[in-house]
Amino acid sequence: MGNGTPLPVAFSFEDHGQASTLAHATHTSRTAYYWVMNSAYRPLIVVGVMVAGMVGFATWRKASEPVETIPWRKTLAEAKREAAANHKPVLAYFTASWCGPCQRLKRETWPDAKVQAALTDRFVPVKIDVDEHADLAQEFGVTSIPRMQVIQPDGTLGPSRAGFISPDELTRWLQGA
Repeated sequence: MGNGTPLPVAFSFEDHGQASTLAHATHTSRTAYYWVMNSAYRPLIVVGVMVAGMVGFATWRKASEPVETIPWRKTLAEAKREAAANHKPVLAYFTASWCGPCQRLKRETWPDAKVQAALTDRFVPVKIDVDEHADLAQEFGVTSIPRMQVIQPDGTLGPSRAGFISPDELTRWLQGA
């Protein structure tokens, strides 16, 4: 460079216009990049990327949720009718989508084969969302969730349990309820 070595030439005049096209493409892509990053649209681009990331995360999260394996009844009235007809107690499970321990039950406890067997053999299960059915939560005195409440076929209340419970503990509790 200063020692007599010739400087490398980026483009020669013998390239028949290719160098100028390459230079123009580089300049155009740089200009577009700088226009995007230095424009008034930058906040919109940032928000768009964040929204796309959130949608992607939500989609991944939904796809990774365990499949419901408990045959939850849709309403307490339906569960009570079935329980009376089959002489089984109802297991009312009070929950909410925002409840961390409820989501842990959904991932760890409800999919367990022993829990499923104990629950479906002996009970008529019903899931009650406390946000959708605040009246039922109040009627049963639910002050914390998750909560499981046994309701005998004649309508009297049996034992109840609140908080997260492991599959083995829940199996034992269901067998004793």
